Amino acid sequence: MSSMKSKILFLFLLFYSGTVFSQNAVIQSFDHAARWVNEKNFPSFASNKYLQDTLLLLTSEALKRKFNVKEMSLPNEIAYKYYTGFGKPKIKSLKKAADSRDYNIAILSFITRDTYNSKVYWNMEIVVQQNGAVSFSNQTGHELENFAPSINSELEPINESEFIRVFSVLMDELLDSTKKSSEKIIIGSQESIEDSISIAIPNAVKLKMITNGNFMANSKFSVSVEKEQKILSNVVYSRGKESSKGKGNFSGWLLANATSAALGDNSSSSYMKKTRETRTGNLEFSTGEIHVLKMEWEQNTEKEVVNDADNDGLIATRTGYSEQLSPMIIQIIKNDSLYGNLTYFKEGEIFAVEGEIQNHTINVTYAPSSSVLRVIENNETIVIVEMYNVNPENPDSFSGNKKSNKIFFPPTKSKLPEWYNVYVANNINQADTANYMEAIFCLFFGIGNHT
Repeated sequence: MSSMKSKILFLFLLFYSGTVFSQNAVIQSFDHAARWVNEKNFPSFASNKYLQDTLLLLTSEALKRKFNVKEMSLPNEIAYKYYTGFGKPKIKSLKKAADSRDYNIAILSFITRDTYNSKVYWNMEIVVQQNGAVSFSNQTGHELENFAPSINSELEPINESEFIRVFSVLMDELLDSTKKSSEKIIIGSQESIEDSISIAIPNAVKLKMITNGNFMANSKFSVSVEKEQKILSNVVYSRGKESSKGKGNFSGWLLANATSAALGDNSSSSYMKKTRETRTGNLEFSTGEIHVLKMEWEQNTEKEVVNDADNDGLIATRTGYSEQLSPMIIQIIKNDSLYGNLTYFKEGEIFAVEGEIQNHTINVTYAPSSSVLRVIENNETIVIVEMYNVNPENPDSFSGNKKSNKIFFPPTKSKLPEWYNVYVANNINQADTANYMEAIFCLFFGIGNHT
């Protein structure tokens, strides 16, 4: 009897050692793909040996822990492909292993923009075979979102360390090491933003810009600038007058009228009318000072003359597109004297003003894609404003923990103030800071009146 037990024990140990300690794992295929995203915003995958080796090592260690194997056979590289059309990658079929007890593994990683909107997702999939059958399979994925809000749909650039971090999160979920989550994965952090700001403005002084009202829509708003809860300046903007003056293009109107009448119902003809546009606004400071902002430019406006069949053939004139003919000049007037003179313009996605305020030659740029506003003087960045609301009490505010209500331009339905972080060079005095802030107000004024 004892001899029989010994044989059974021997066979059990032989089987156990063969199934547990002699098992190996082979990654037969490991693919990474991207579709409809800017490749420049991700590390150069195919040629980056350090990144590939790091991801392979992370994957190997995670699989060893998951399947309790000591030997892991890895591919020489992670295959990469970029898709430009509607096609998308599929995880590759596995070949039968030489030893049926071994684990054969296929992994697919895929970054893509959504088919119907600008959201970006990173998905991962794994299939594991043993004894000729699938013993484990799983999928996971997350939407990727910029830490700093932006009106640009494009994801901010991801560096190597950020790429590895996100990959590790997905791999842990894929292998059930951590619980799956439906949360978005945030790219970047406040710390990384402040690190980049410290490079542009070493030892910057941090201020807070507190606003009430939509300051980019040429409507009434107020702004306070604080340092350590002490108010440095306070200003209220109110909308002024606007006018459009020009000579009537009578001959153009007459010809368009005659053409529309001759062509019959629902026909139209157009002519151009040249006008000089003027917009004004007032900045009232807590000191009682009032500065008048005045923006002027010339433009051609299309006037379309329509033979309206639905209105008994009445000839009606409609306004079409406008063509700017001259620079948009913004003047700051204080006590009937010229205090500042700037030009507003937009190049691509960049809004900007440049010119002089009290002997300071200033350039202010705002790039919605990066949520950053910069004030530059003598080719040196003097002020940086993070253009997203960080007031935690405001339901429309943005924070790393509350992404769904992030705000790009301030409208806002909330009547609570909005907070914006401002970084100023530490050698700038309060008077100069006020001039730089006024240049920023001029940019807001230009954006609000730009047609």
